[in-house]
Amino acid sequence: MKKVLKLTSIVLMIIILTGIIISTSAYAVEGCDIELKSTKTQVQKQEEFTVNVNIANINSERGIISLSGVIEYDKTSLTLIKMEGKNGWENPTKDVSYNESNGKFAIVREAVNKNNETVFSMTFKVNESATENMNIKINDIGVADGDKLFKISKAETNVTLTQEQTPDEEYITSTKYVVGDTDISKVNPNTKFSEFKNNIEANCDVVLTDKSGNVLGDNTIVATGMIVKGGTTLEYTLIVTGDINENGEVDATDLGKAKLHVIEYENLIGIYHKAADMDFNNKIDVNDVAKIKLVLIGLE
Repeated sequence: MKKVLKLTSIVLMIIILTGIIISTSAYAVEGCDIELKSTKTQVQKQEEFTVNVNIANINSERGIISLSGVIEYDKTSLTLIKMEGKNGWENPTKDVSYNESNGKFAIVREAVNKNNETVFSMTFKVNESATENMNIKINDIGVADGDKLFKISKAETNVTLTQEQTPDEEYITSTKYVVGDTDISKVNPNTKFSEFKNNIEANCDVVLTDKSGNVLGDNTIVATGMIVKGGTTLEYTLIVTGDINENGEVDATDLGKAKLHVIEYENLIGIYHKAADMDFNNKIDVNDVAKIKLVLIGLE
């Protein structure tokens, strides 16, 4: 009887020890969270953005060491440029740990981990054919610690395509001056640039330069041949009425040049023809000469 009891005790001890050994070696993954986090939620065509694959709330005594899944995205809208492993995880590499044809991947970490971290990142480029809303997901996710496989149905994120904002067309208008395609005319002699700006409307910055491109100040007397620039797209040559010799005023030299044109000795062309056209009838005659003379003697 004593032998039986002793044998029974030994068997029970073996069972208990075996149970302890079994229980201490079962590092089962009971659960975790997989999240896809995009660096941008709104993108434009040809823009690049990154989606991070994050793992959190790992419930495994040993820690996880491998991850698998199926990457799914609209290839019409997006191009997957690269994938990069993070925090000791290997890169999902084409034909090694990533099958481009079906989107399946299987990667491992250099050591087990229990901490929240980014597993790998995916960099996408938005195609010209992109649709308004784009969904990126990983399906059939498997997380394992070597003893047990934990399954997650999917993780996903959405990115919205925004239309590229077309900047407002820059403009300069005036009720006092004539704003043409390439020049601004009917500017009075002895006009400071500050006064000129008060007589225009513009939705952009307006600057005055000389012919060499040097920026001039608000106290500058504007002259025929100076350049007005608006924003990044507009450029006009100034034409000051009566100012043929480009000094911003009407003087005896301007009168002489107008007379030489009338007698066909020295023709005025381009902006100088417009400057000499005092009565704005698109020609220079003795009436323009008369108007210049009247300005000189203070009657106009």
